[in-house]
Amino acid sequence: MKKGVTPLLWTLVVIDVVLTLVNAVFPNHIPVPLLIPLLIVVPLAFALFHGAVRYKWSGIITFLVMCLVVSNLLENTSILTGFPFGHYYYTSGLGLKLFLVPLVIGPAYFGTGYLAWVLSTMLIGDIRPKTSTFTTFAVPFMASFMMVAWDLGMDPTSSTIRHLWILWRAAHELPGVVLHGVCLLSIVCPLPAFPQSEP
Repeated sequence: MKKGVTPLLWTLVVIDVVLTLVNAVFPNHIPVPLLIPLLIVVPLAFALFHGAVRYKWSGIITFLVMCLVVSNLLENTSILTGFPFGHYYYTSGLGLKLFLVPLVIGPAYFGTGYLAWVLSTMLIGDIRPKTSTFTTFAVPFMASFMMVAWDLGMDPTSSTIRHLWILWRAAHELPGVVLHGVCLLSIVCPLPAFPQSEP
């Protein structure tokens, strides 16, 4: 790890932990227009700087672009058709949109997706040219379930309490939409295959 980057990364981690804890202990005390960008920008900055050290700038920018394109495409498709994540729509609470999806959604996927990827490589091992088949499939599989956990932990509060999006059009759709979303997030999250780690 480069000398000047480590203190910056730890500062970003502390800021993110403090924001998350304050928001959990004192819900609705930080205004949503301030809270949402902070909860997205801090992991985004961490992912960019940590990813640049671990995978070089070209690798992390490639991952960023893939996350932005894939997340916007799938979110828009789901809003229009109900596939792959079910029927929902975003309210104006998350700000400007690209088509039907707020601009903050792609960076949120990127920041959280990168953290999930790094954690899964720490638990299972890095993917390198001569990595075992198990590791090659297990790392993105584990990362996708971390993304699902993030999504399931955030959706109820963000939709029901903060009204940032309306998840379901009818109450009877809830179990199927959640199961469908969990299964498909597990498939979709590894799609932007991440570059191999440097030896």
